[in-house]
Amino acid sequence: GIAYGNNVHIAVGDSGTIRRSTDGGVNWTLVPSGTTKRFASVAFGGGKFVAVGHATTPSYNGETIVLTSSDGLTWMDNSAGAGVDSWQDLRKIAWTQDRFLASGFYSKLRHSTNLGISFTSTRTNDEEIEGFAYGNGVWFATGIDKDNADADVDLVSSDGSNWTNLAPPALDDRNAAIFFNNTFITAGKNHAIRQSGSISQSANGYFTWRESNFPDHGPLTFPGGDFDADGMANLLEYSLGSSPSTGSGADGPAVLPGGVIVTGEPLLNGRITLQLDLPHPGAADLIYVVEAASSLDGAWSPLATKTGTGNWTWNAGGSSRIIVGTAASGRVVVKVGDLLPIAGNPRRFLRLRVSVNQ
Repeated sequence: GIAYGNNVHIAVGDSGTIRRSTDGGVNWTLVPSGTTKRFASVAFGGGKFVAVGHATTPSYNGETIVLTSSDGLTWMDNSAGAGVDSWQDLRKIAWTQDRFLASGFYSKLRHSTNLGISFTSTRTNDEEIEGFAYGNGVWFATGIDKDNADADVDLVSSDGSNWTNLAPPALDDRNAAIFFNNTFITAGKNHAIRQSGSISQSANGYFTWRESNFPDHGPLTFPGGDFDADGMANLLEYSLGSSPSTGSGADGPAVLPGGVIVTGEPLLNGRITLQLDLPHPGAADLIYVVEAASSLDGAWSPLATKTGTGNWTWNAGGSSRIIVGTAASGRVVVKVGDLLPIAGNPRRFLRLRVSVNQ
């Protein structure tokens, strides 16, 4: 595999080989990797090179290796964060929009939003993905399902973490994917090249907001990143209508939901209440959920949910504890009371959780 970034070319291969070029690939220098395993792929994104590979003997499977580097000279071993069993491995990796996607031998489709330090998966089956691409707010992955007789799989996602299987017909196995001219294109065995229909860029929504605020797709611009270091993730900034590049005033922590004790409201008297100051009518592509728990390391239960521009719904049973104020200047104050009263429940926690609605 070969990758380019920070004015450096990196090539990887068998026996732990890493070579580095700073003159456009004319001359190459061997770089110590600290391993004799087989590197199968390397990618660059977010200011980092990430190389992945697997064992060379006796089965050429498993014992995955994950190395990361900013300059291609000094490499850090993050294999422990790959999230796979010893007999599984990672063989393909690509940078897509704001994250690395990787897959390999029975490893599932995995993603990393911390520049290769760790990889996680939301998939159930042991898919082996060969091609990754991103375009116009859509992530695409193609490969085979090892748990289903190597059946072909095409996966799409609106957040790069949760995936929908398009269940394609039997095809020649694909081993590469790109996004070009508003379409996804795959290539594979027997010279097979396939092209999707046109993928239109959404006129609004989180991903358009992100493109507007972070056109460079830097390492702190993914949904969980905190570009302005104000303690608010970018996705939360979007949901609250605050600027992701200004960490003070109405764009800083002051806009965060806060716990209050309300008097004069029969539905909320004697209960911890989470007060939200939100854009009205709210982002059409988000799900807002207010949750409660009796301990920070315990289970969180939903109290109230709002999907897109719809109304708030009480989820906890019994009388609704939601009070929605009068909208003004494009914003509205919402108060959600706890299911349990303060009396007899001295320790309670409330929080707001937001996610992109697929």
